Amino acid sequence: MKLALSSDGLRDALRGWATSWLAKARPDCDWCGRIEEIADSFDHIVVAFSGGKDSLAVLELTREVLERKGRLPVNAVFMDEELIADSIVNFVDEIRQKDWCRLLWMAVPLRSHKYILGKTIEYVQFDPNREWVRQPPPWAFRLPEGDTWRPAEIDGLIYGD
Repeated sequence: MKLALSSDGLRDALRGWATSWLAKARPDCDWCGRIEEIADSFDHIVVAFSGGKDSLAVLELTREVLERKGRLPVNAVFMDEELIADSIVNFVDEIRQKDWCRLLWMAVPLRSHKYILGKTIEYVQFDPNREWVRQPPPWAFRLPEGDTWRPAEIDGLIYGD
């Protein structure tokens, strides 16, 4: 299914796609019911958002649940992998600007790999020791120069505590 990601019909198209996909993936599961159960059990929910259709479905369903509960905005985290298409970067930025979404855009050094033309290439995303493929956006969370990655510090960034 091809979606026009910037159109006003995205929500309806996504809802139809998500409903049919999720029903096929887990026909015995009520996805909004599961998200409601999570929302009722935890003070904070964070959606890992990649910019792809699967995480977009989860983000949209979470938005619907939290909107009904009066608990917007939705907290989300996007890990910028540096080597991603401009169309994904632009789409994630569109979501970041929605008033119902509080998105933490992470652009930090992180060991990763890409599979390109039959070879696995290992690299470090936003490695301070090489020239970057593209600059992270100005709103992205970045480590101070010379600092190291400490994932435990992420709680305050997401929840504002």
